[in-house]
Amino acid sequence: MDFARYNRILWTGLMGYKLYPATPTGIDLRQNRKEYLARYQLSLK
Repeated sequence: MDFARYNRILWTGLMGYKLYPATPTGIDLRQNRKEYLARYQLSLK
């Protein structure tokens, strides 16, 4: 399976025509996980 191609297809399906990130951000999402999830939940409302 071509994972890079799959990720781009998935990105386009979810993000539309927003530019695909050129490089990873390196942000460790494990830290402050509860805060990130709370913000995400608020964004859905």
